[in-house]
Amino acid sequence: MHALFFGAKRAYYATLKVARPVLARFGLTPARLDLMTVITKGGGHRVWQSEIRKALGVAAATVSRMVRALEELGFVERKRSAYERRQIEVSLTDEGRARVSAVQDEVIDAGYIELAADSALGEERWHDGDYCFEQMDGADWAFRRLRHCFGDRATLYHPWHPDD
Repeated sequence: MHALFFGAKRAYYATLKVARPVLARFGLTPARLDLMTVITKGGGHRVWQSEIRKALGVAAATVSRMVRALEELGFVERKRSAYERRQIEVSLTDEGRARVSAVQDEVIDAGYIELAADSALGEERWHDGDYCFEQMDGADWAFRRLRHCFGDRATLYHPWHPDD
């Protein structure tokens, strides 16, 4: 494997190592939070399962399994669309909305993710906001470019930039 690919793979696993225990406190995994975020970004209303698949860039069977598991946990509900009988509509339950909101408030808005990124990318300059912003912007650009060039079709975007 090429060093860049190996580094990207290992960075992915390292971020999961950090994110899993944090999200476990909320009964979630990174993948489940991403799926629930797609629904939240859809206004919190019903979203077709096929739209979730496109947003996450995964197979239909993967989304079906994930939705079923979240349904069993009481975080989502699904039903056949009244408008398009071939589609399944998925929505967050009150408990699901509460979990996403709690993660947003207690983890993301509280600055823990930004601090982790600043510490990793800024190293000894983790406290220098301008430097860390430049590092984050460069990393974001590089990941977007890699995703685009290698055909990633996922459309979910987690805003971090002040202009987003």
